[in-house]
Amino acid sequence: MPRVAAVSVLGRELRRAVVCALVGVCCVPSPARSQTMPGPAYHDLLARGQDRLARDLARRLDLRSHPDHDDVEDFLDRWNDEADGPQSGFDWLAIARMWLRAGDAERAESALERAEGRIPEALHHFDEARIAFLRSELSGAADYWAACALADETAATEIWLDVEILATPDEMRAWDGFRTLPSGDRDDCAFLRRFWNRRAAASGVGVDERILAHYERTRFALDHYRRRGRVRPRFSVRLGRPSNSVYDDRGLLYVRMGPPTTRPSTAAAIASSPTCRGRMTGPADFGSTTCLRSGLPTIGTCWRTWPWCTAVARGTGIRWWRSRLCC
Repeated sequence: MPRVAAVSVLGRELRRAVVCALVGVCCVPSPARSQTMPGPAYHDLLARGQDRLARDLARRLDLRSHPDHDDVEDFLDRWNDEADGPQSGFDWLAIARMWLRAGDAERAESALERAEGRIPEALHHFDEARIAFLRSELSGAADYWAACALADETAATEIWLDVEILATPDEMRAWDGFRTLPSGDRDDCAFLRRFWNRRAAASGVGVDERILAHYERTRFALDHYRRRGRVRPRFSVRLGRPSNSVYDDRGLLYVRMGPPTTRPSTAAAIASSPTCRGRMTGPADFGSTTCLRSGLPTIGTCWRTWPWCTAVARGTGIRWWRSRLCC
């Protein structure tokens, strides 16, 4: 009987392990993504019984999250009330990254100063670089390369995830294969320098300028082209989009190609512009220069006074022509 009981217990454990493997649901909390959230801060809150606070922290630092100042302030108030506030260096690193997401470089730097000496030096340099890039300061490149030189497994992964959106499929495969080598047989910094050298040469700028441009573009795309919801893009490999992309297709193009050099104008765009708004009732003021900078004349009054206007409208039967141009 004891043997039968032991076999039965073993069978239940095996079935449980199989179910966990198939469904992907286990009792151990899944680690937070290293790109945005320091895992120790998350797991420390869980260990202290602050499950809800830990989930809220993870949600605010999720790849597709975009907290504003009020969101960060509200969360910090809750953290102080429910768990005596941030304590470890990784707690302050998490706060610095929330302020980075909110676009506040000063508060991010203040929080990062409280983490200095209590987190790996590579992570400190890397977030110093992010803060400088948020301010559009080229000096952040020095911290970027310092972080690269000191990077351990976690820091190297974070650096790569920030630039993965630029990588070609061949570069992604090369990085994945490169990371399987023993740490003593690879040089992460040399890989990233080659990565940036190619893009700087294609853009006709220096390497540091190209890195700064990338972070400025990602900030703009995060503010204007951020993906909503939690559904990952379909056919991401076929479309050349990383599976963890924060931006929609417009943001993807903006980050990779930069701002457009020209912007085509349409009548609808002219009608909604501040200089031409409300002047689309009929194209009469062809002598005006109010909107000529966009290549189209100002439209201000009706064409009813033009002899052929009503005749054309009646002959064509175009209601829009008759109602909008001939009044």
